[in-house]
Amino acid sequence: MNPKVEAIVVILTAVSVIIIIFDTIFDPTGTLLTVIYAFDLGVVVILAFDFYYRAKESSNKRRFLLTHCYEIPALIPLSFLD
Repeated sequence: MNPKVEAIVVILTAVSVIIIIFDTIFDPTGTLLTVIYAFDLGVVVILAFDFYYRAKESSNKRRFLLTHCYEIPALIPLSFLD
């Protein structure tokens, strides 16, 4: 995989985790909550495309799913958890 793409995915994932922690601690409402959910949904879409692409490129898809199953919870949007 392209190192630039990997770096972007890692940065977006880290920012998403920070936002989830912020959401948990401060319990935002209104417009801020909408922005947080929109950003998180965007990150989820990017992570889903990344996961799909890596699974598609894998020579053994079953093994890929077994070894990367820990990534699947990250594909659940934050808005589904509230």
